[in-house]
Amino acid sequence: MLSYPTSPSILPDPLYRINLSRIHHDKHGSDSQIYDNQGRFRPQAFEEFFSNYDRGNKGGLNIGDLWYAYLGQRFVFDFFGWSAYFFEWLATYLLLWPADGIMKKEDIRRVYDGSIFQFKADEYAKKQKKSVKAFGR
Repeated sequence: MLSYPTSPSILPDPLYRINLSRIHHDKHGSDSQIYDNQGRFRPQAFEEFFSNYDRGNKGGLNIGDLWYAYLGQRFVFDFFGWSAYFFEWLATYLLLWPADGIMKKEDIRRVYDGSIFQFKADEYAKKQKKSVKAFGR
């Protein structure tokens, strides 16, 4: 769904990859406004988003906070934006899969700047090393 606008050709990418050099084409009305129209990250908007929706100052967002953010960011008759916003946060939650149910602010920042993938790869490598040591190989 969000891959096609970033595609450099008229044909969609069969692997649904998002072209980061054209990420600004994925803006929709009901998004969080953390990126500007040129695709630049706006740290102040990121902080404002958390100050608005992190109820209880937990340092992160739980499912309830995400629901209030979803309701608060919707534009009237922006059906594409509503669904895109929902699936963006669903994918983020599934990627982070917090054990305590709270997506930490720093982890969400990693999603926005793209460093989450290296972080997850390092985390996975650590788990693999621990399991190898546990089995004595």
